[in-house]
Amino acid sequence: MLVSAMLLGIFSNLGLQLSGSIGRAAQQQQQAAAQQHWLALQLQRDGGLLIRQGALLAVDCSNKEQRRQGLVELQATWQQAGSIEAAESFPTERQLQIADGLLQLRVSAGELERQREFSLQGLGACINELG
Repeated sequence: MLVSAMLLGIFSNLGLQLSGSIGRAAQQQQQAAAQQHWLALQLQRDGGLLIRQGALLAVDCSNKEQRRQGLVELQATWQQAGSIEAAESFPTERQLQIADGLLQLRVSAGELERQREFSLQGLGACINELG
């Protein structure tokens, strides 16, 4: 009888541990899905903003100073737009840097990260390439 009670106790404990592990794994999976969702939304929103604002610029892309000023203007507009609020609490970050004549957009949520690059030409901002 004592052996049966001990075995029952051991199996009950193992069952509780397994249940807890499954619950934690499901919670981690749910948070990863929320992070992926935020990343996709933020990247889509920021990309759309840059595309819309870039199309409004009229930059002579053969002029280095005008090109730099156009990139700085887009960066400032992006900065003013702010970030989408995350539905769950996890660390989020977004950056838009100017490097090698491109806008480099990077968004991260938790340990996940995505990035995308934009050129003034690709955004339709160059007046000397309109034809």
